[in-house]
Amino acid sequence: DVHAWADAWLRTTGVDTLRPVVTRGEEGTYTLQVEHKGSRPHRIAVGLYDQDVADEGRHLVLRERLDLDVPQNTPQPIGKRPTLLVLNDGDLTYAKVRFDTDSFKALTESLSGLPSPLTRAVVWNALRDAVRDGELPPTAYLDAARAHLPHETDLALVQGVLAFAATYVTDRYVTPEQRPAALTTLSSLCRDLIRRTEDGDNPGLRLIAVRHCIDVAAHPDTIAAWLADGTVPGGPELDPELRWRILTRLAVLGATDETAIAAELERDPSATGQEGAARCRAALPDAEAKSRAWAAMFASDDLSNYLFTATARGFWQPEQ
Repeated sequence: DVHAWADAWLRTTGVDTLRPVVTRGEEGTYTLQVEHKGSRPHRIAVGLYDQDVADEGRHLVLRERLDLDVPQNTPQPIGKRPTLLVLNDGDLTYAKVRFDTDSFKALTESLSGLPSPLTRAVVWNALRDAVRDGELPPTAYLDAARAHLPHETDLALVQGVLAFAATYVTDRYVTPEQRPAALTTLSSLCRDLIRRTEDGDNPGLRLIAVRHCIDVAAHPDTIAAWLADGTVPGGPELDPELRWRILTRLAVLGATDETAIAAELERDPSATGQEGAARCRAALPDAEAKSRAWAAMFASDDLSNYLFTATARGFWQPEQ
């Protein structure tokens, strides 16, 4: 019925939230009821994962994947209590998902031990949504990233988790008092990833780690040495994107000046270089630089959209 589907899915707003309620029944068996906040019907897969008995570490194995319609008519029998229960396993529907208490404890210990990268992505996205909705402390997300990202093999997951951890959690969600510790956590994580890629087998992962290591640097010495040498020890050599990224972070930390920015722009006078210079100048921590950037954005119409965006990105910095 296309009209009924359109009413439920296209003429509504927001995102439904699905939450598992696991109940113990007779003889130690359990049932699952999905608590449904929202109005849309869903067809989901539910992954039941157990600890791998052959592995003393963190690995989980899929016991069974159940197909389930939400809203439910009756509770779903699931047998013995799984170590981890994942709603919307396989990402078949559009909804936020949450975890029961036992499953949340299991995933904090064994998230990276889930066998499928798609299942890991569903879990990471659920943690992200919980942070955004105020149900999970931002520091808990950072703890999960620190514990499990060093073991992650999927580049898209590493990039996505680091981007959210840096741009949203560290820059916007933690308190000013928590920010130094958050930066230290991410710096330590990035250094682990860089060490893990020293053999040169995973250049993509190394580049992601280097980029984020630059962005969360709390002290200028290491990245300033990279810029001076033109390379990260063990690679990669710095291309213009990495050079401008380092110079922007140095500007934020007050460890560079207009002379260095002008010299870098002379080295790279491209359109990208112009954007990098605008971002660096706006990121300098003194009032005069901020005044110039503000005037460039709002007191004239001289900036292109690209330069306006670069200036705006440089202007606001959590440290300032």
